[in-house]
Amino acid sequence: MAGTNVGRQSPRPLVVTCVRRGGGRQRIRVIGDLDASAVAGFHAKVTPLVAPPARIVELDLVGVGFCDVAGGRELLMLRCQAARQQIRLDLVAAHPAVWFLLHLLDEQAWLLHPGQQ
Repeated sequence: MAGTNVGRQSPRPLVVTCVRRGGGRQRIRVIGDLDASAVAGFHAKVTPLVAPPARIVELDLVGVGFCDVAGGRELLMLRCQAARQQIRLDLVAAHPAVWFLLHLLDEQAWLLHPGQQ
């Protein structure tokens, strides 16, 4: 489940890739587990990518198989950072565990995104 690691195997390492497209658009793909032990690494890898000259950032979390509350909090902070810099951050794909956690956090802005998978 999204918020419990009981009975879970060792966390999968976090891998972040970024593909820059023209016009200030880029896609960030995250693979691995986004839990309390991975938040610092996620922040260090993703925060610099959600910055100018980017104007639109597509976040693909379909490869994130586990996300706890610490990971969810980091996603919310990333969204706030993007908004402060006038960067549009779109969650274009996510694993069901991530959608479930965002639902629990009542994050309707991302739950209603048309690119939801």
